[in-house]
Amino acid sequence: MTGRAMIHVQHLLGVGHLSRAARLANALDRAGMDVALVSGGREAAQIVTRPRVRRIQLPPIKASDASFATLIDENDQPIDDRFRRDRCHRLLNQYEDFRPELLVTELFPLGRRQLRFEMLPLLEMAHRDRHCQTIACSVRDIVNRRPRRQDEMLEWLNRYYRLVVAHGDSDFMPLHDSAPFLDRYRGHILHTGYLTDAQPAATPDETGEVLVSAGGGAVGDALFAAAATARRSSALGHLVWRFRHGRSVSAEKVAHWRDLAGPGAVFEPVAPDFTERLAVARLAIGQIGYNTAAELLATGTPAVIVPFAGGTETEQTRRAERFAAMGYPVVPESRLTADSLIAAIDTAARQQRMAASHIQLDVGDKAAAALMHGVAP
Repeated sequence: MTGRAMIHVQHLLGVGHLSRAARLANALDRAGMDVALVSGGREAAQIVTRPRVRRIQLPPIKASDASFATLIDENDQPIDDRFRRDRCHRLLNQYEDFRPELLVTELFPLGRRQLRFEMLPLLEMAHRDRHCQTIACSVRDIVNRRPRRQDEMLEWLNRYYRLVVAHGDSDFMPLHDSAPFLDRYRGHILHTGYLTDAQPAATPDETGEVLVSAGGGAVGDALFAAAATARRSSALGHLVWRFRHGRSVSAEKVAHWRDLAGPGAVFEPVAPDFTERLAVARLAIGQIGYNTAAELLATGTPAVIVPFAGGTETEQTRRAERFAAMGYPVVPESRLTADSLIAAIDTAARQQRMAASHIQLDVGDKAAAALMHGVAP
């Protein structure tokens, strides 16, 4: 398949979903397709796409908190039916103007049920459009379990979707482990490997930085406070510690963390060079969202993992269990203190680069090939 591809993505807290969708858009662009990336979340300057990729911004929404129960607009007001109708109308107009041969929805219908007000009309339009050859779902390695929603997800998958592209390794983290109901899906499921741009560092850098992050930084306050406090007593306290926080964090909060960390700590907003900094870091401390996991697997950088477990989220906890089995120290959020973090840091500081050569990675080529063929190639 050549021609046009449209990717719909919605990030609600961090920017991990948008980052992964952008990598997929870049891969399809490299493969020769004309790509439109439609984002429903707030703009994220740190997410970079190739020049030919069209960035289409819908009226942005985000989750009001980690429960994901309430969606709010750019003025932090709960969205209403009028907002939903307007956004759906804009999305359908974008589809009609672009007329893609390939439509990719990131996560939906395996998540993002709150968006069914626009996703179901979009899918129905594409399903009836003879010009659209393939509708596919792009999904990370783990689906949050929603037993009461499984039949609904399966109904939408079997009605609209020809292909599910799982960006993970079927031996390390098979999609069926978190979504066993997919045994009843009548389309194709392909594991492409972890989607990442990261390159392994040639040798460990004993004088490198300690990199502290929490994805897009929307839910990392406790982690930053504990890490800043831990720095003074850590075995790696003599190194530069670089804290990458969210762009909306207040100056007062950053000043407090800086006081806790002491001299030699750098605090700065998230930026596009995170992957490059991770590759040469002495140690990483952070959550284990999909993109961080893929980059750790690619670079082998030693890390202390503090999985996000807010609301009903189980994704990072499940992923952290697999990383713990590989030797990564894990500190659950429920036991996160400066002391527990210091103990984990001291353990990780004695480790060399983590070998993960047995886990399949993808720079986007496998996923792009699968999507362009419409089935597993």
